[in-house]
Amino acid sequence: MRYQDPKLRALLAGEYVLGTLHGAPRRRFERLLLEDARLRALMEDWQRRLDPLADQLAPVTPPARVWHKVREGLRGTSRHRRAGLWRRVEIWRPLALAASLLLLSVGLYNLLTPAITPTLGQVAVLSDSQAQAAWLVSLDARRGALTVKAVQARGLAPGKALELWAL
Repeated sequence: MRYQDPKLRALLAGEYVLGTLHGAPRRRFERLLLEDARLRALMEDWQRRLDPLADQLAPVTPPARVWHKVREGLRGTSRHRRAGLWRRVEIWRPLALAASLLLLSVGLYNLLTPAITPTLGQVAVLSDSQAQAAWLVSLDARRGALTVKAVQARGLAPGKALELWAL
């Protein structure tokens, strides 16, 4: 914008004093006021001209609902802030932090713990003469161990021993 244009400067100073200049244009004008003494003088001239008009107005007491809204806004409980749990950042930040820490700990656990892969090896069930399961034989190839377990405990006659033959 051409801030050196006298008409534009007068218009902006008037809008600023009236309070109708909002947002980024207002902030930009306030920065210009800090740097430009002639613009400050123009703004003060507008204030001198408009202040007597404000003095002529009779005071008006705002309705109670207006003061209620002002108090709500000051306490931070206005309607847009009570939008619910889903819009409250102060609730979600700790939850996001906890979830991140949990994910990190599970990831580190998986990286640092050796993978345990079950190996079945070879398993055989040996039957007796009545075709009943009598023995469970398993081979653990990693350890090089052969394990034989009785399915049911059976008593042996005195002087007898068990033998396992494999072909």
